[in-house]
Amino acid sequence: MSFSAALQQIESHDFAAHLGVANNLEMLYTLAGQEQVVKELTTSLLDYTVAVRLLTHVGSIFRTGRRSFSESRDAAIAVYIWALAQSQPALAGLAASAALNAPRLWWAKRAALNVTSGTWMEGTAEAGAHKLMTRATDWKMVELVGRTFSL
Repeated sequence: MSFSAALQQIESHDFAAHLGVANNLEMLYTLAGQEQVVKELTTSLLDYTVAVRLLTHVGSIFRTGRRSFSESRDAAIAVYIWALAQSQPALAGLAASAALNAPRLWWAKRAALNVTSGTWMEGTAEAGAHKLMTRATDWKMVELVGRTFSL
């Protein structure tokens, strides 16, 4: 299968629907890794030139992003970041950085966080943010003699 045909298949609505049953990043990777097209792409990324082509393609997705509510290629971008991370971690880091700054992504941002932090686990960031926000709304501020105290 050609590189372009592989990308077209990974970015298809059928492929996104197949990955749509995933409920966490690990499951998304497991489902994607079972697909022959992803196996072939991952193998081809051992060639640095092919990996750079994929990185260029990911960049073009972000430059020509759709104006819809969500990016329909979100899962595909997550798969690209994951595949790059397996053989070309530096290029995966570049793709991840671009994903973190792109709008309308969900899976790709989780894949990007996984690559950029190296220690991020599913749910940890969300749980920490929720806890912080809950505490912030519970704090009451009282001004006493020109000073502010938390109760």
